[in-house]
Amino acid sequence: MHNTLTSLFGEWHAMLARKSLRFYPTALTGDEAETLGMHSGCAGLCVTRVTHDREGRALEYDKDYWLHDAICLRVEVAMEVAM
Repeated sequence: MHNTLTSLFGEWHAMLARKSLRFYPTALTGDEAETLGMHSGCAGLCVTRVTHDREGRALEYDKDYWLHDAICLRVEVAMEVAM
């Protein structure tokens, strides 16, 4: 079986070039506030994620709302050094 989930996932990841994340403060309103059990106007964070392929085309987009104090942000960067 050549089209296993693992092989398809590996092929998809080989196409990826970059993923961007954006965090910005916002006031929660309407459905976002209600879903999080808060009142409209409560402080929150909007988190958007976009995955691009090697040609710069967006492959995946996701947008979430979080309470302002519910996220711990950790960033690790690996750098290749050309010799």
